Amino acid sequence: MWDATNKRTGERIYAGDAWTPGLYDDPHKEPWISPKDNIINWDELKIDEIPLELVKGHLRKNYLVRSFFRIKDGFNAISAPESEEHKRKKTILSLLLTHDAPIFLVYDTEVYPLSDIPIDRKKIRNEKLIEVRKEILGDSYKITDICIPFHYSNYWGNGLAIEIKESEKDEHKSEKEEFWFARGYSLLWVEKEDFIEDGYGLKNEYLSVIPNSIGLFLLRKELDYKLEIVKKRIEELKIISSKFDNIDKRIDINFDRINDFLIAKKNYLIKIIDDAVQKIDEQKKEDGPKEPVGLDSWM
Repeated sequence: MWDATNKRTGERIYAGDAWTPGLYDDPHKEPWISPKDNIINWDELKIDEIPLELVKGHLRKNYLVRSFFRIKDGFNAISAPESEEHKRKKTILSLLLTHDAPIFLVYDTEVYPLSDIPIDRKKIRNEKLIEVRKEILGDSYKITDICIPFHYSNYWGNGLAIEIKESEKDEHKSEKEEFWFARGYSLLWVEKEDFIEDGYGLKNEYLSVIPNSIGLFLLRKELDYKLEIVKKRIEELKIISSKFDNIDKRIDINFDRINDFLIAKKNYLIKIIDDAVQKIDEQKKEDGPKEPVGLDSWM
């Protein structure tokens, strides 16, 4: 299992963190017992405690095995089940917390041995879970995965967030990077394929990391790029808008011209009609009244 309680001190310790120099003379000889919430059949066992053995992270063939606690022989305790994703995250965390594990964090051409990483081990021992929350709507929160706290530095930030990519196309990759960098954390991406089949070991000791200072630089660069796109789009819209303004003016001019033409045409037709009526009236006056034709003229 991932963590245990030290019976002598009462502290709950992560398996990897038990190897911190100066914390214990010999972690193997410490009395370790299981926390109740790590066992699903505790009530059936009817015992006060379940003793554990500590196994240090180590190299096995071509891969790294994480530090972990295991139930001593003779106890039928069943540890709480965990998903494959959770198993992988605990594996990488445990290996990173094992002080002398052969782990190296890599960014570009820079390689950082685990001993150079400013992990705040005291904070880890005093807190069961290191959480970062993101408010979504009102009282709704998104709680991120466990992360490793650091002694703050301008380069590494507040700590290390670990994200395991479940697929090559992670639709939320940019969102996760922005979330962590903006909150002052470095980010460690691990591929699902980097773990051995059962999830309790890591195939490669070199892990790709993005330090917080680099992440913030990338965020600013991305923001500047987006702002440039917005500026260009605004300029394009201004040009398009100005064209529409000219079109409106041309429409107004054309409408006025057509309107004037129709009015002139109407007045011209009215004048022709008036002239025709006037000529008819004048012709009637010239011809005078006609005499009626009677029967006498035939006789």
